[in-house]
Amino acid sequence: MKGSFTVYYEDPFWVGVFEEDDGSNYSCCRVVFGNEPTGPELFEFVRKSYSHLSFTSINLEEKMEDKKINPKRLARQTIRQMEETPHLNKAYEVIQKGYESRKTEKKKDAKVKKEEEMDLKYLLRSEKRKKKHSGH
Repeated sequence: MKGSFTVYYEDPFWVGVFEEDDGSNYSCCRVVFGNEPTGPELFEFVRKSYSHLSFTSINLEEKMEDKKINPKRLARQTIRQMEETPHLNKAYEVIQKGYESRKTEKKKDAKVKKEEEMDLKYLLRSEKRKKKHSGH
């Protein structure tokens, strides 16, 4: 299992990205620090908070594709990736997918909650009507 922790400056904050790769699964987590963290602060953060981080993971075996890529295109893609923040592209992809999945889950939960509230309001109104009309 390989793991890495990268800290870099992303205007206006310092950000840390934890990555874990065991060959078949890739997991990552993004943490925003704010001010520039010192070495001892980072060590203490990892020691205390690592077990509480929420990692987003993907199965690498499912994602493997047997597509042949033109060598020139592969070279251009490699150069483009190296110009960007190195090796964090995969982490950002996974983190983004995690954000999107949590977003859809929240939307579903909000919709269910709203429907439950509407049902409850309907029941309360119908009970109120029954009381009002039964009194006459």
